[in-house]
Amino acid sequence: MSTNYDVAIIGSRLSGGTLSMLLARKGLRVVAVDKATFPSSKVPCTHTIPAGCMDTLKRIGLFDLFVKAGADPVRGVDFVYPQGRTHGEIRTNGVPTPGLQLRRLITDNIVVEQAAKAGGELKEGFMVRDLIREDGRVAGFVGENSSGETEEIRARITVVADGRKSSFGNESGFIKRWPCHRFYYYRYFRSAEPVEPVILCWDENPGILCVGPSGEGLMQAMVAPHSREFSAFVSDLENNFTSRLRTVKAIRDILDTAEPIGRVVGRGNLDNTYRDPICNGLILLGDAGLDVDPLAAQGTAWAFISAEILADVLDRCFKENDFSHDSLNEYRTRRDERLLEYFKFFTLWSLARTRTEEDEKFVERCLADPQLTSDLSGLWHMTVKPSAVFPEVRFQTPIESWENENPSTFDLPATAL
Repeated sequence: MSTNYDVAIIGSRLSGGTLSMLLARKGLRVVAVDKATFPSSKVPCTHTIPAGCMDTLKRIGLFDLFVKAGADPVRGVDFVYPQGRTHGEIRTNGVPTPGLQLRRLITDNIVVEQAAKAGGELKEGFMVRDLIREDGRVAGFVGENSSGETEEIRARITVVADGRKSSFGNESGFIKRWPCHRFYYYRYFRSAEPVEPVILCWDENPGILCVGPSGEGLMQAMVAPHSREFSAFVSDLENNFTSRLRTVKAIRDILDTAEPIGRVVGRGNLDNTYRDPICNGLILLGDAGLDVDPLAAQGTAWAFISAEILADVLDRCFKENDFSHDSLNEYRTRRDERLLEYFKFFTLWSLARTRTEEDEKFVERCLADPQLTSDLSGLWHMTVKPSAVFPEVRFQTPIESWENENPSTFDLPATAL
């Protein structure tokens, strides 16, 4: 069985599903396939939707749907250090700008429903086996559908949005990876008392503990120890997770009145990965093209922002019947202009093994200056650029040769640091 489309998308969660929705609205014939069936969650993935993508959500019609589904606003971030605690309000140009908190189980399903409503086709339980190649270009893919039948899907453009461990990410001719020195485990809770719309972060030098609202009257608690602890930690996951959270009195007080919902979930062995997203007839979208330390909590925003950019570029390509590499490169250029500075910062931040003397001085400045803490909160929520908070050298080295490595001219895959 073979079917032809304008665009075929591998993966139908936030990035792939949003792209399907936007392209279908533009009148293109689009199909998205996913190995999962919906509704389903994704592990590990943040439930945070940073404030910096609220305009995107409003433009593409998802903001009101997320709020109606029970999303909690998040108005600020509390940073708690050994030296003290400081609160930063999330602002855009001085104006309070809340983000949203909502579980992926809910957001992903909303996106899937809206894509179908717009006319995008979805094939759930579809396992992609291989790409179809013709004349040196990707022309679609072949896989096994939910009925167990082999199905061939052809398209003028194939988009891969299958996540950080993408099955087809190696199609890229330019790949760079840096290790993430933390691992992540979290659990949802139902609290007897309302949880304030603030994310609480404890910096354990360099481990992190977080607790905050996650929508629908739930909250999430997370631990992010250094990777050297991984084997010992997972050997008794339940007890180690709980005991680590309870090392901080403020968290103990919250957990004492909370009921655990579901199991402890998470993972280690994560990389920060940059891939040139433009391949021959294939485009990498979302985490498949640009993936960073989950503690950045920006993956959802990057998915929505990237999907909106790619939908705009592909709409123009179809109108002009121009699918040249140069034409499609507009997507990478616009994506990187919007997201690359955050990627660089959080990649280097995740490499940190311990706080430096410079870090300690920065903590003292935050405790003395609420505006600086607000800027730091805005950095996490993408309303403030990293360069507005830290000196440039802070987030450019040790990516020493980055400026000379242009994906459009770099011929060989980069080695991991």
